[in-house]
Amino acid sequence: MEWSSIAFVACSVLASLLLLALMVRYVPEHWHEHHALKDTLDHFSGLNRTLFSFILALSIVSAQASLTKASEDVSNEGASLINLQWATRPLPTASRERVRDLTRQYTVAVIDEEWPAMAKGESSARAQNIYDELRRTLQDTQGSSKQEEVFARDSLVALSGR
Repeated sequence: MEWSSIAFVACSVLASLLLLALMVRYVPEHWHEHHALKDTLDHFSGLNRTLFSFILALSIVSAQASLTKASEDVSNEGASLINLQWATRPLPTASRERVRDLTRQYTVAVIDEEWPAMAKGESSARAQNIYDELRRTLQDTQGSSKQEEVFARDSLVALSGR
């Protein structure tokens, strides 16, 4: 939910509660004797409680869905990095070591910089630069055999899964 939606709902609930408080305070006392007014106030109060409960439940479900999605994204990225490590085994030694080193650097940059930056609504330029360098390294890898070229391509596919 966007902040404007949350603000609208919060203002609606506050306006409703304010209206209820004004009705209870400023309605003449002799009107309170009639059961119709008391029933109306009780109904209005019950409606406000129901609305508040519904909004609270919706907010909790939305927050849980966001946390679940974030957890799945972290798991998928971790699995992609592990797959990348395995997919580089048949590459030439120099390329394999370079890719594995960049993978370690990328993992550290994401954990130490990207996640804290994401918590602030920002991103880490260093993590993106390492990721770009990793892609370039894999794209530029020239295997001495067809198998090495296939594994370089598979490594790119594993990296794209992040």
